[in-house]
Amino acid sequence: MPQPQVPGGRRETPRPQEPSHARDVGGAYQKIDVRQIAQGRDAIKAGADLLDGVEFDGPVALTLHPLQARFDGHGDPPGLIGEAILLPARIVAVANAFVGMVSARAWRQGVPVATTVEQLLGDRGKAFDPKIVLALANHVANHGGAAAWESFGRPPTRT
Repeated sequence: MPQPQVPGGRRETPRPQEPSHARDVGGAYQKIDVRQIAQGRDAIKAGADLLDGVEFDGPVALTLHPLQARFDGHGDPPGLIGEAILLPARIVAVANAFVGMVSARAWRQGVPVATTVEQLLGDRGKAFDPKIVLALANHVANHGGAAAWESFGRPPTRT
């Protein structure tokens, strides 16, 4: 098999990469199909619907309904944009993305905290409220956030 050329004339052996939308089941990667991804998204909506009639001290159901909204208006529900998205929903969206990236899963290690913050900073004004992302970045850089989340990136041990 021919080796890919790298600048400077060196040859590099390609590294196997983990498939996107894959999970480790019994040691073998399996693709997660579009239907399964949709089920996960629908579960968020169902959870919000389930809580609609329950009284809380804060806007819990109203916070969960727009969790898939994007700050730029390209999410779900369509047309919900910027500060029209409830502030708690904007905060939870950033926190959810951060925790989802830095936390290890059965099929992968967590993304390093610094890399996660870089990615979130790249998505500010698009997927996320810029003020919330900057507040998270400040916490991670200046108030012990990186150290507090470092251990979450290690995969769970199997027993």
